[in-house]
Amino acid sequence: MCIALFLYKYLSHDPRPDPLHVLKEVLIILIAAIPVGMQTVMTVTMALGAKQLAEKQVIVKRLSAIEELASVSILCSGEIN
Repeated sequence: MCIALFLYKYLSHDPRPDPLHVLKEVLIILIAAIPVGMQTVMTVTMALGAKQLAEKQVIVKRLSAIEELASVSILCSGEIN
């Protein structure tokens, strides 16, 4: 995507702009797009995790429960539970 945007901006103008200036513009656009896409990536990841837990017949009422389980490094279990 970065290469395509760079080529479009560089080749679309009749007097060729400075390639370094065009590269800076492209990087600014791509860096600004990261926070926008982060919510989508996290939502899809959490939904896929919930689907996998549902397939294993684990009851999940909230997606935040999956997030909390993901941060656990040691899980202790007793005889009762």
